[in-house]
Amino acid sequence: MSKQLSMQSVLLRHLDDYKQGHRLSPVQGKVCHRIKACRTPVLGGQLVRCDECDFEQHRYHSCRDRHCPKCQHKASQQWCDQQM
Repeated sequence: MSKQLSMQSVLLRHLDDYKQGHRLSPVQGKVCHRIKACRTPVLGGQLVRCDECDFEQHRYHSCRDRHCPKCQHKASQQWCDQQM
């Protein structure tokens, strides 16, 4: 099974190379920075622990940017469902 491609992974892998030949507006730069940081330690988060088995998991904060596919997936899905 192949790894699923995401906007975040594309930006992390290719944005620096892209910026070598292209200029981003300040707004585009902010959006790219937010999407790259979404649900990573960069934005902080919490460590959650199961009281029964002591399993721990980091839950990182989302960027909540309106352009972020991760953050807006649920809202866009609801909008599509309403249109049908």
